[in-house]
Parts: sequence; C-alpha cells; structure tokens
Amino acid sequence: MKNAVKIALGVILYILIAVLLGRVLPVPAFYSDFMSLYHAVAGWQQGHSFYDFGTQQSMMFETTRIAKPDFDIELYPYFPYPPWYLIGTFFLGWLSFEWAYRTWLIINVGILALSALLVTANEKREIKTGAIIAFILYFPAVGLYVIGNYTLPVLVGAALLLYAARKEDAPLSALGIALMTFKPHIGILLGLFGYGWMWMQNAPFARRARWVTPLAGIILAALGWLLEPNWISGLYNAMYTWQTSSYIQTCTYCSSPANLIMRFLGTEAGMLSSSLPSILLFALAAILVWLRRKFAFSDLEKTIAVAAALTAVVLPYMVNYDYVILLIPLTIAFVRYKNRLQRIFIAFLYLLPWVGIVIGRAGSVYITLTGVALFFFLLFVNESHPQEA
Repeated sequence: MKNAVKIALGVILYILIAVLLGRVLPVPAFYSDFMSLYHAVAGWQQGHSFYDFGTQQSMMFETTRIAKPDFDIELYPYFPYPPWYLIGTFFLGWLSFEWAYRTWLIINVGILALSALLVTANEKREIKTGAIIAFILYFPAVGLYVIGNYTLPVLVGAALLLYAARKEDAPLSALGIALMTFKPHIGILLGLFGYGWMWMQNAPFARRARWVTPLAGIILAALGWLLEPNWISGLYNAMYTWQTSSYIQTCTYCSSPANLIMRFLGTEAGMLSSSLPSILLFALAAILVWLRRKFAFSDLEKTIAVAAALTAVVLPYMVNYDYVILLIPLTIAFVRYKNRLQRIFIAFLYLLPWVGIVIGRAGSVYITLTGVALFFFLLFVNESHPQEA
C-alpha cells in the first residue's frame, strides 16, 4: 500500500508540473487522435454524454476553425473507450485545446519514463537511464505522443504489474491490470496472461491478487456508472460506429500481420476482412505457446513479455503507435539475455522501425516484423550467461 501511495503522489505532482509546462511549451497543437479524447472530456464537463458524438463534432469544428468541406470528421470518430478514462483525464477539459494537447504530450512522455523505471526497477542506474531514453525515443512511442493517442495506460499497467509482483503488492498489481482495460483490445491478452499467472502461483501475494483484481474491476465498473450511467450502451454504439467508418473498413493505417497478409493477397485489408487470417494466426500462435508453455510461463516477466509479443502478432487491428507495448518484451529480453549477439539482435529489433523510415519505406512493415521476430525469439531462444558471449 505504501508503494501505491508514493506512486499516486508522484503522479499527481507530475500532472501539476505537466499542466504548468503545457501552458508555456512552444509546441504547436496537432489535430489528430487527441481531438476525440479532449472533446469527449470537455463535452462531459458541460453535461453531455461521454459518447455524445454530435456535440463533440460541433465542438471540433469550433476548435479547429476549419470549414466543414475541408474537415474530414470521420478521422475523429466516437471515443470508443471506457468512461473511467475520465478519472485520469478530466482536468484536460478545463484547459484550452492547445494547452491540453501540450499537457497530454508531457504526460505521455512521463508515462514512458515511469514505465521504463518500473520495468528496470531492480537494474543498475545505467540500465534505468538507458531504458528511459529508449522508451521515449522508440518509433511507435514518438508517433503516439505526437498525435496524442491512448495506448500508454496499457504499457504502464504492464510495467506496474511487473513492479508490483517484485514488491508482492497485491493492490498495485490489481491497479496494473486495471490500467490495461483503458484500451481493451490492446491490453486484453496482457491482462489475461498476468491474471492467469496469479492462479498458477501458490504464494500469499498471488492468492491476495486473485481476489483484489476482480474487486478492482467491480470498482471500475461502478465508477463507470457514476460517471456515465449509460456507458455500456454508449460504449457499444461508439465501437460500432468506429468499426463501420470507411477508414477502418479499408484500414489504411493498420499494420497488423493479418492486415499485411490481406494486402499481400491483393484483397481488402480492413479490420473485418482481416479477422480470418487473424484467427488463423491466433490458433497457430496458441499452439506454439502451449507447446512451449513451461518456458513461456516460467515467471511473470516472461509471461508478460510473451503476451505483449503475442498481441502484436494476432490482433487484426494494430496501428504503428500500438506497438509501443513491445517496449516491455524488448526491455525484458535485453536485460535477461546476456549473450552479446543476442543483445545486438534485440537492439536491431528496437531500431528496425526507424530503419524503415530512413530507407524511405512505410515504418509499419518493419514494426510488424519486430513483433513477429520477438514472439519467436522469446519462445525458442534460451537465455544465456555472460560467459557464453
């Protein structure tokens, strides 16, 4: 509990600093994903539903001052995420859009740094410092905090779960899994693998975490009803509207393996059309994980690392910035695999998305390859010792 209090106080202090810096930071606002979150929060503060897209749409036109014929509103659909996002972002609605955008950018950079520190909590100072730099400069992370997307709660949730397990802090572990629900389709496998690992352990900490985690879920659901009484139907309608929009149907920005397979076959690569290859990939990956289950689930670090890599392999809808979750397996692998060649390979996988940009091709293909390579590496390459280098 003391760890949770310290982290909570630190987060509050950092948010206050981010708000102050966001007021003066000379960074222009970028009209992109953050538009949806900001106007959902601002509209809710004015008494509208968190999922009232009609009101949010009108507010977007006022914010951008762009004429309707020149403003592609479909790029800013319903905010299709749970209402407990309000708990951590409600204050953004008090600020102007530009101020809120800069504040959110600073917060996201802070989340990346915190995630790095949590994952490497038991490592030397040099490793911690390197991890912070690596997290902030990772290609998917840069894209994420520039456009203001919402994947980072999942990343920090996974990092927090690893930290909590080392400290044997059940409430903190429950908070980590709860954070994974902020972007459910990205965090679901991480949450299931993490919670499943608790059931495989007989330690007192794991037994406590088994019942504290469902309790955290009940608390989130209750908060959802308090904040947004019709949140279940609102969330369903938002997700339906989102997945039926034309840019999701074509999935131009998608970079999942299933999506790339469909493009290679010369057919439509939308989320729905990519579902069949995604199911086949999941079945194949599940067989491989089952065959290597003793290796894959040897400890929580390995379990979460495999879950993050598996997510990158099997989901039908993955955009470049969603691959930020690969920072977890990349860091764990770099710390645990001591062989020099293995570390060079891991570093190469980290840099691969940037290589794709440098040589003039879309980075998405190289990010996808990173996820697939990491999945096989974690499952089939044994950890070595320094003397084997």
